[in-house]
Order: sequence, then C-alpha cells, then structure tokens
Amino acid sequence: MSTFADPAVHLTTTYEPRHNEIKSFHNLIRSLASEPLCIYDYVSSRSTFWKSEIGRGLQYLLERVSVSPSVVRDFMDYFDHELVPLLGPTPQEFMAQGIRPCTFFSDDHTPMELIWAVDADGAMSIRFAMEPLDYSDGSPCPSSDWMRTLQGLRSWNRTKAWSLEWTEVCRQTLILDRAEGSKNADYSSQFFLGGDFSKDSMVGKFYFLPHLRSTATKVPQEDLVTQCMSRLGLVEPWIRVLSFIETIPKSRRPVPDMIAVDCVPSEQNRIKVYFRSDATTLEEIISIIRLGGALDDDPLTKETCDLIERLWGLFFPGVGRYEHIQPSSPKKVAHGFLLYFEIRRGSNRLWPKLYFPVRHFCKSDAFIANAISQFYADTNEEFSKSYVRDLQTVFKHRDLSSRTGIHTYVGCCIRKNGPQLSMYMSPEVFAPERSNRP
Repeated sequence: MSTFADPAVHLTTTYEPRHNEIKSFHNLIRSLASEPLCIYDYVSSRSTFWKSEIGRGLQYLLERVSVSPSVVRDFMDYFDHELVPLLGPTPQEFMAQGIRPCTFFSDDHTPMELIWAVDADGAMSIRFAMEPLDYSDGSPCPSSDWMRTLQGLRSWNRTKAWSLEWTEVCRQTLILDRAEGSKNADYSSQFFLGGDFSKDSMVGKFYFLPHLRSTATKVPQEDLVTQCMSRLGLVEPWIRVLSFIETIPKSRRPVPDMIAVDCVPSEQNRIKVYFRSDATTLEEIISIIRLGGALDDDPLTKETCDLIERLWGLFFPGVGRYEHIQPSSPKKVAHGFLLYFEIRRGSNRLWPKLYFPVRHFCKSDAFIANAISQFYADTNEEFSKSYVRDLQTVFKHRDLSSRTGIHTYVGCCIRKNGPQLSMYMSPEVFAPERSNRP
C-alpha cells in the first residue's frame, strides 16, 4: 500500500499515515508536475533506497542484540512508516537537482546514525539519531512538521511512557520555528530526534541546537540554556556547570551546542547539556569532566575519568596526558570532543559522558574497531571477537581500513553496572565509494 494513502485507511495495525506526509506529497506533485515521472515509482524507489541502505543495518543490529522477532517487526514498521519519509532525497535525487545535502550529521551528511550501546555486564541495545528533512529539497524540516511526528509516538504500541512537556519548553526557548538567518551559519540544523530501543519498547529522545536562535536574537547560547533551565526548575545544578565553564578563557571555552530531553513525564525526565570543545589534550578533557575539581568528591567522577584515560590510550596510543592529539582530517562541521552533564529534578548530582570524535583523530575505522574490541577483550569476549565482523556485515560499501567516517563518535560513561560504550555509526550513503551506484 502506498505510504500516501487516505488518512482514514490504516497502513498496518499500528500506523496511520501522517498529515504532514500527505502535505509533503502534494508539494512533491506540484514540484514535479512538469517532469515525465511516475510519482508512485518516485516515492517507491526512494523508500526502497532508505530501507536498503539504513533499514537493513538497523534490522541486523536489532537481531544481533537478541530483540525478539515480533518486536523487531514493530520497530522496523516504525522505521519504514515514520522515519523513512523524514530522511529526505536520495543521493541520486540530490545530484539530479544540482543541490547538496546540508544536514550536520556525519561528514558526508547522511541524515541518520545507528548507535550500538554495550554495558559492562554484556547487555546491549540499539539506538538511532536522525535529522528530519524536507521531502523535496532535503533542508531541515520546520518545527511544525516534526512536532507532528513526536505527537504520533503517543499512539504507538511500543511507547511505554510519553510526554512532550519538556520538549515543548525546549522548542520555545532554544530554537526558531524556521531556520531564519541560517545563510550566515555553518549549518542550518536546529533539531534532531532519536530513539532507544529496548527489548519491548522505545523511548523517544529529542535534541535542540540553539545556535541559530542565538545568532538571530543576539542572546548567547549559555543564556538561552539558562532560560530553558529556569522554565524547567533546574537552574541550580545548571549554574554549577556554567560557573566553571565561564572560568575557561573564551578562546578555549566549550560551547553548549545541544540540549536533549526524553519524551517521558517530567518526574522521569532528564536534561542533557552537550558542550562542544576544541580541547586536544587528556588533561583539558579531564579538567572539564571534573568541573575543575568541583566534582572530585563524587566517586562517579573518578570512575568516569579512569574510563576516559583508558580509552585515550587505546584511541591515541603513545600520546601523553599533556600532549596534543593531531587531527587525521581537516576540520569539518561539528568537530571536536562532545561531553554532557545529565541533570534531573530533585538531584544535585551531575552525570557526565564524553564522546571521542574518533572520525577526526583516528586513522581508520578498522583501527577504531580494533581499539573497541581490545577494550572488551577481558570482559566481553564474544562481542570483542565479533565486532569487526559485524561492522563488515552492516557496512559493505568500503574497506574499514581505507579511512574513517563510519564511526562518528564513541561515547563513554559510567552506569550502574559499570562502564558503557556507545558506538555511533554512519551508513555513509553519500560516501565517494558509492558514486558508481546506478
């Protein structure tokens, strides 16, 4: 059945088509009215492309972490009917229209990443992150479009908890309704969404990038975040973070680049403030995680710093604590280390997480994969031995040793069972190795 069916007709037992899809379809018909092209074939070929290039890998990973077949089917239905229409044009369509992809996701601008999280006890889960794009030209969707997608999560049978209270506060305080003034920005992205798949459900996650609102209103990004925190009743723990950040000289000061919340009720929610840093030494990174020593009394801080030091030695072997790592490729959009502090109501504790920008500082995806395998060699032998093979199964378009780009970040943090790594992986649909695709 066509995705663009009558709104009263169910696509599956779980989904009804979204009104914004129908609106996008009508726009598409108008834009292509003079072209000798069958609309059904056009839509069908695009859907087939995204299901093949991203959906296949997502399904493999879900099955790899032993999600039951019935739940995998529901998750893949969600991908097919809710996410695929938001992925925008295919590489061939961009080429045919003479335009370039503009999402800030990954170096080649693939709009979706697959994420593989592995806990210390061997538990594994799959996640995703993606930027909703316009159906016709691939530009970032206005908030009115993706808010309808978020509303649709309420009725999905795999959504166990749902609320957009914090999401709406972030939308009102951190971004613009449309990407006004984006011509002077490095990128026009303001929002992306994600999801954490468990064994039987999914939690939606929403990310806001305040750089355009800051430019348009001339209000610093730190102040926009403070306004948001005030609305959510989280100023006190936020000020603990900000008071240290403001002691760092402006030329080296991390910028609050993203703010993330879950689509769950306020009493269950958390907010994560992501800072992007130009730091290139282990000492600088550790100092930020410790908030200059303010968090040293929390055992979580020491465990996190120990984990970071261990991974530093694997990703950057031979580079000392005060030595600068050197980029393996030129600076691109969204470069540098990312780190966040998780803040919850009713708690003064700050939960840190660091993201290693491995694609910009390591020599190849094979090197990164081997470093990850080595990390788990003593604690998760099965994963350690199979990780490289799994990557080769999912990403078949090139040799892992040729360069970096599939691994975008490797995140690390401490959870209740110990260290957790999260591998962020781009399918690289715009990669040069794919240029010969018919």
